[in-house]
Amino acid sequence: MKEIIYDKLVRDKIPEITEKSGKQCKTEILSDEKYLEMIDKKLNEELAEYHEDQNIEELADLLEVIYAVTKARGYSIEDLEKVRAEKAEKRGGFDKKILLKLIEYKQDYFVNNLDMVGINHKLIVYLKTLSKYDCILWTSADEQRVVAIIKWLAIDNCFSWIFYSKKTNAEEDIERICKFFNCNRSDLCLFDNL
Repeated sequence: MKEIIYDKLVRDKIPEITEKSGKQCKTEILSDEKYLEMIDKKLNEELAEYHEDQNIEELADLLEVIYAVTKARGYSIEDLEKVRAEKAEKRGGFDKKILLKLIEYKQDYFVNNLDMVGINHKLIVYLKTLSKYDCILWTSADEQRVVAIIKWLAIDNCFSWIFYSKKTNAEEDIERICKFFNCNRSDLCLFDNL
């Protein structure tokens, strides 16, 4: 007898349908933990199948799995629909087919909302221990924003040079930095973000 190993989550009636077709199948009832793992895999599987076929049957399968995941995570279908409707009311749906390409912040946005800036606190503490002659700030950010953040963080005396660059040619920028410090590339220590 030929065997095919599936080891995947199936709809509740699949074993019965399989038996009626004259085949035998082995099944296992999963623990809650294993079920969550397998239902998440099923969600990925159904999404991949939708991407491949893009038909209404695959959308229905995907929706069925979304409902199952919802219940497995302790929510009701009503909870899901309520959250979906609230988000649609607040943020809209996808009917207008809008593709967001870019967000450009107004010049004064960060200046007026500095408390929202993510900070690398360890780096700030470290910068304050160094001589300003050891440090420069190489940035592609807007000058007004940079100056405001530096003052807000009280690190305006930590840099001997603020190098504003679009960073379109990093090699060239690094050469300029080496020239400024009169050093080799290997002497530089670069930190990605404040």
